[in-house]
Amino acid sequence: MADVSRRSEPRLSVMFGRVVAAAALIVPLPARAEAPEVEPITLLYEAETSATSTCPSQGDFFATVRAYTSRWSAVPEGTQAERTFRVRLSVHGDEWLGTLVIANEAGPLAERRLVGPTCAGVARAMAIMVGVAIDLRADGPNDTKAGVDKEPEEPSADGPPNEAPADRPREEPRAERRRDGGERLTAGHPRSSGPTVAFDVRLESTSAVVRGALPGIGASMKLILPPAEEPRWLRGWKPSFGLGLRQSLPKERALSGGSVDFLWMAGNFRACPHELTIARVVEVAPCAEMNLGILRSSAEGFARARQASITWLDLGGSVWAAVHLSKSVFLSSTVLVTAPLVRRPFVLSSGTVAASVPAVGLLGGIGIGLRL
Repeated sequence: MADVSRRSEPRLSVMFGRVVAAAALIVPLPARAEAPEVEPITLLYEAETSATSTCPSQGDFFATVRAYTSRWSAVPEGTQAERTFRVRLSVHGDEWLGTLVIANEAGPLAERRLVGPTCAGVARAMAIMVGVAIDLRADGPNDTKAGVDKEPEEPSADGPPNEAPADRPREEPRAERRRDGGERLTAGHPRSSGPTVAFDVRLESTSAVVRGALPGIGASMKLILPPAEEPRWLRGWKPSFGLGLRQSLPKERALSGGSVDFLWMAGNFRACPHELTIARVVEVAPCAEMNLGILRSSAEGFARARQASITWLDLGGSVWAAVHLSKSVFLSSTVLVTAPLVRRPFVLSSGTVAASVPAVGLLGGIGIGLRL
């Protein structure tokens, strides 16, 4: 009986390969029914780094593909190959996104995306997809295939001569396949494959408008684009764009004989070329930023006191960070170094300078946000 149990282990491995391949290949990939014995292909593998999940190396990934089919040989990128297989593994929120693009000289033939909780699980499923796309007969690891290449083993002398083989494991429903203690792989486009929208509200303070701290409130909407695949030099970048409003609280400056109040309001635009994810919880993005609005002042207690306003424009660079408390709620913060382009001072009729605009200022803020 012990020998029969050992012989059932390869069957379990073959069945696992079939199960994962069936879950991943909702639409057949462009495989060939009459492929050559060994097809030269270009296989490109990229994986992001993460502190919480380790991705297989390129050598390990190639070995997994070769375990399912040996009917291919890897050639360098740029070398003549009939098909190119590009596999990319990236962090997307709290999940891992695997993307497989198959192309030839005429352009892309097919693209598949797959989502899972760990990089290793997604990488294994992507390797199976590559193996099946290369060779339709790749239904399991080469060393476990039952077929014409191997003679059936003789039953063990220890067991009864007519003992039936061990039962095959029952397949789970096609809608959901589970392995390794509950890990689930979902085929098709992920929930977050398109642009993501986030909103946040912050308490801010700036020294860029008038000398000294000017507290206020900021609110913004951010559009996060999915990772870029083309052009090649932008592959893997996750750009985002933001629009918002900033409104200062009134600030009073006391002078001899009276006081001057200042109020600043501006629209905000920012462009962030890449958003870096750290430990799948923290997101950091460097940005270019612009504030366009108006700065008002009103004098009281002086002779011929009146109101005045100037158009406001500044340009600068910022760093935005988000710490996710859940899938939807996050803490937001920003630090902006900016240079005002309009620096006209506020001068009283007596010639006293009520306020001046610094050449370079700093803005900082912290708040809470919601990601849809």
